[in-house]
Amino acid sequence: MRFIVTTDSGCDLPLALLQQRQIIPIMLSYTIDAVPFRDEMRDDGIKEFYDKMRAGAVPKTSQLNPQEFVEFWRPLLSQGLPIVHIALGSGVSGTWHNGVTAARCSGRSFRTRKFS
Repeated sequence: MRFIVTTDSGCDLPLALLQQRQIIPIMLSYTIDAVPFRDEMRDDGIKEFYDKMRAGAVPKTSQLNPQEFVEFWRPLLSQGLPIVHIALGSGVSGTWHNGVTAARCSGRSFRTRKFS
């Protein structure tokens, strides 16, 4: 059985590995000192993130909302394959719950598609 695997950038895996394995990431956002950033999963971005934390900055994460998931999954759903999304756990992030909400909404739009 073929399927599409997606995850979010909180997986902390190298982007090159995800690309090699054909795992499609959706990027999370965060702010540091009121400046918004999008996790692009680049080595220089990771270094900058931790350098700022070592200097005393406190990052604040932002969970994805259901609409962001729907927009991310919509072109993938059109391929007609089931999607398996690997997310941060519900005890760590509200992103998981928003992903479930989005899957339910998308499932109504794409009735023959399945999410796991």
